[in-house]
Amino acid sequence: NFELLYSGRDFSLAMQEVTDGLELFKASEIRQNFEGSPFKDTRFIPCRMTFESDIDPEWSQEELLEYRKTKGVTNINAVDTAEYDMLPIVYQEVMGICAALKAEQIGRVLVAELQPGGHILPHYDYGTYHDFYDRVHLVIGGEGCHFRAGKEIVKMLPGEVWAFNNRASHEVWNDSAVARYHIIIDMKLKGDRIARWPEVLDYKNNA
Repeated sequence: NFELLYSGRDFSLAMQEVTDGLELFKASEIRQNFEGSPFKDTRFIPCRMTFESDIDPEWSQEELLEYRKTKGVTNINAVDTAEYDMLPIVYQEVMGICAALKAEQIGRVLVAELQPGGHILPHYDYGTYHDFYDRVHLVIGGEGCHFRAGKEIVKMLPGEVWAFNNRASHEVWNDSAVARYHIIIDMKLKGDRIARWPEVLDYKNNA
């Protein structure tokens, strides 16, 4: 369920940009605040997001969450947010890994903070959207976290780039005394769903 794509990347400039823009984490709090959310210990900056075409804009938050529980995410087309425009270095990092992996379409992009001692509860991602994309994590800050998908557990460390199967049940622990920061990217590679990720051969040279 995991593939370590790269290690040794210097994400310090991206991390500094996120640290300077901590107010951006207040842009959206729906993921951590709904009843039963597995993301209680997190905050997110929404950089690219999807908006369901069949959702009534007048629905309450409760109606929207009930829809998502039954159908998951259905729209595969993501759009940039105003917050993304304020994070040009994060944008460069996203485009760099997408170019190295030859992604033909980019879905959602989030900057995720997991608080010290925090736990993302077990969950899995479903719906047309998640069947279309594969997920990549850029570990840009913190002291590492333990990540489980299915029966596998890995430790993701700063400077690493990981792919993982988010359609399997997964959870995350931050056992350190500092917050953990990841850039989460959903991308579609050319062709059918891949059995293994391609080697990221030119990534280091395009820092």
